[in-house]
Amino acid sequence: MTAATSSAKEALLREQLQQHADPIAILQAARQSRQFTADEAVRAWQSAQQQTEERKQRGAYYTCAHVAQKVVVDALSSMETPPERILEPSCGGGALIAAILHQGTTRWACSAEQIAARIEAWDLDPAGILLAQWRIAEDFGEAVAQAIDWRQGDTLAYAPQAPYDWILGNPPFGNAIERATRRTDAERARFARAFPHAARGAFDKCALFVEWAAQQTAPQGHITYILPQSWLSQPAGTHLRQHLAQHFAVQSLTHLPEDTFFSASVSTIAITLAKHEDVGKTSSVERKKTPLQVTDADGHTRTLHAHGWLRSGHWGAALHPFAPVLSHTADLLTPLANHAEFSAGASTQEAYEWAPHVQNAPTHKLDAPKENQRALLIAGRIDPFTHTWGILPTRYLGADHLFPVLPLDALSPRRQALHQRPRALLPTLSVALEATVDLHGHFIGAVSTICAWPIPAPHPDGQSDALRVLLLAAILNSTWCRLQYHCYFGALALQGGNTQVSKNKLSMLDVPINWAQLLDAPPEKWRGTDPAADPAGHAEIQRASTSAVNIEKIPLDKKVPSHAQFQALCAQARTLATDHSAQALRDALLERLAHAPRSALERGELDILLLALAPDLLQRVETLPQVS
Repeated sequence: MTAATSSAKEALLREQLQQHADPIAILQAARQSRQFTADEAVRAWQSAQQQTEERKQRGAYYTCAHVAQKVVVDALSSMETPPERILEPSCGGGALIAAILHQGTTRWACSAEQIAARIEAWDLDPAGILLAQWRIAEDFGEAVAQAIDWRQGDTLAYAPQAPYDWILGNPPFGNAIERATRRTDAERARFARAFPHAARGAFDKCALFVEWAAQQTAPQGHITYILPQSWLSQPAGTHLRQHLAQHFAVQSLTHLPEDTFFSASVSTIAITLAKHEDVGKTSSVERKKTPLQVTDADGHTRTLHAHGWLRSGHWGAALHPFAPVLSHTADLLTPLANHAEFSAGASTQEAYEWAPHVQNAPTHKLDAPKENQRALLIAGRIDPFTHTWGILPTRYLGADHLFPVLPLDALSPRRQALHQRPRALLPTLSVALEATVDLHGHFIGAVSTICAWPIPAPHPDGQSDALRVLLLAAILNSTWCRLQYHCYFGALALQGGNTQVSKNKLSMLDVPINWAQLLDAPPEKWRGTDPAADPAGHAEIQRASTSAVNIEKIPLDKKVPSHAQFQALCAQARTLATDHSAQALRDALLERLAHAPRSALERGELDILLLALAPDLLQRVETLPQVS
């Protein structure tokens, strides 16, 4: 049969399903007529249901056969014998069950009917069960299809008498934000009682199936699920992932092809979890030694020692190309939160309280603001080491301003003190991390900004430590931090690539210990200095460092750099670290921070100098195992 003939048949069946009052009867008749294959019927049903409200509420998208085969093959690699009890909690279409039967007969040297007798298959949709039965009967015969325990109903409301040895499925997706999948208060209360780890915040429906499976898995049992990749990083799922890490070993993570589902525009992964036989007897040291097998979107497989990420709930990081670097250098890093502090520019309530007081200044000059006014800076006006305040118009709570300023007395005393400190400012929505600096208190950061300062706070006499703030901004703008942030949270990017930035997420970043030491205790010539106030002193440093350290430029832009660019930066940094002393490198970094940080960032010079000041890190990255 040609593809065109099959497509025409599917279109005919789809039209019948859409027009008939009893689509189940149409599917039953189609099966009995033998005019359609199970695959054709599955595609016709999925297409007929694609735009319906019921489909959106259920979030059910059937798995393609070739993807089901891959998922099962990967999962079976750790199962020497057939599990006694197998559950498919959302079996619509039957692709995963068919894959179990196809692969299990070879893996376990037994018949398809013997395996089928161990399988219990559920689905809320009677059409899903009918289609699954159709596929199994077509591939293996009616006897095998009848050996499976088929059940229609809500798996989440089911309490089995005995635990399962393997739960395998593609549970429905759907968060609580979209109207079609929003829950009632009663539903939320019921889910919170039944699934206390999963039903938190704007949780995805698939999380309920994950916790249900965790509750029903036997000791040494397995869970294999197809899930949206975003769930691995969703803040609402952090608590559940941390809970799972205590009771399960994450054996494998696989980035699935983009055509996994017929019509769902969602990036997906397959994950296999193995339950610890006895959590109390399995030490954290032993669990740390359990490697994680990761297969990326290009089909490359690597082994990561990712216990720290799994325990903290950062599961999505494992799939990112930068993950091996972070895993391989973990002992050379320190939490940035131990060396810098972060705060929101304003609360939502403050933003509305400020709105009536926002004015338009007569000039765009920031070096001579009125004593009681400061420029109001929103996220969209922030770029790395610069800003577009006064260049581009600012829209603030429905009003347009070209030179928006805000009287200081409109702020609380706490906010006044906060916004007069030298600090870095970051937007809360951006393609990549980007930080500018406000060394002299010219700006008031709006609710869409985050403020950052080095720890400890400025000297009691109020003297600004401007270069420490510039160094912190250089670290936040660095390729290292941008790639790490994208590694942790890139899966949560909105349409267009923008990622939400928050003080809590920034606090999760780790930086090379050498950078933190420099931030904590800069060289004596850095301390208490201000580039604008001491141009002569910095000119002397500039003359010395420019002639001593010549850097081959690697142009970078404000987007997330590639892993290849990071490696190129490291190669340049190794040359500098070999050819120059740490003192010369620090002077060169100081000169560029003091005089032209933005251009030095765009040319890659700041990245190269920072990396050169972390030679142990460079050596570790150079010895990173190659992807297999």
